[in-house]
Amino acid sequence: MKDLARPSTLDRHHTCPPRIAQSAFTNFMTHSRFILQDQQVEVPLVVGTIHQPQALEEALGLANDAVDLLEWRVDALATPPEPLPTPPGTLSPPLLLTVRHPAEGGLGNWTLADRRLAYERLLPVASLLDIEIRSWRAMTEIRREAEKLQVPVVASYHDFEKTPPRPFLRRKIRQAFDAGADGVKIACKLNDRDDLHRLASLLSWQTRPLALMGMGALGQASRLVLAALGSRLNYGYLGQAQVSGQWHAPLFKERLREIGLIE
Repeated sequence: MKDLARPSTLDRHHTCPPRIAQSAFTNFMTHSRFILQDQQVEVPLVVGTIHQPQALEEALGLANDAVDLLEWRVDALATPPEPLPTPPGTLSPPLLLTVRHPAEGGLGNWTLADRRLAYERLLPVASLLDIEIRSWRAMTEIRREAEKLQVPVVASYHDFEKTPPRPFLRRKIRQAFDAGADGVKIACKLNDRDDLHRLASLLSWQTRPLALMGMGALGQASRLVLAALGSRLNYGYLGQAQVSGQWHAPLFKERLREIGLIE
């Protein structure tokens, strides 16, 4: 694990992007609104995921407004004992930091100790953290440090095979918010339209920040629908897609603009 302290070759500039002020980020997430059928709905934010060198190359060339945040997928960019991949200083959108658990799509040979160390080392450059609900207790110290730095933490849950029943999903969301999450992300495989209806119903049930998305054949359609209904963080890929059903992030934002969800 000691090698994680060294910068990765992905970091060409050996500097890190500045973290935007939490108050500005919170204002962006919470108070930006638009009118949809006479109801106020949160403006959807588009997240572009950096999970491979090609994605980083694309991110470095993006226009400032091409995406709203960049997800730095540490687990996909290196494997211990390789050097910790540090974001280049020329990345401009705010950074969402993720070191995914292997059971929920994480890549590489990342132990709990490795993941904790990566969060600890990269936390100062993050504007937002993603920690799985299953890892919430194990990451208590990381969450406390994030709170000191005023970095919001999203609790996440992923199912790559199915969309669980509505009571199960509601339990997960309540569990996360009761434990102090600032938002909850749910990503599930959609096997039919009922699965999409199930995810969409969560947005009318829960008024606190949710990020919901589908995977599979209905994935792209679901991401447009859920963004329109109030999903706060809406993920797309840079480079190459990670899973079926994702949009290319800049195109996703353009589609949201075309249908009037953002200006």
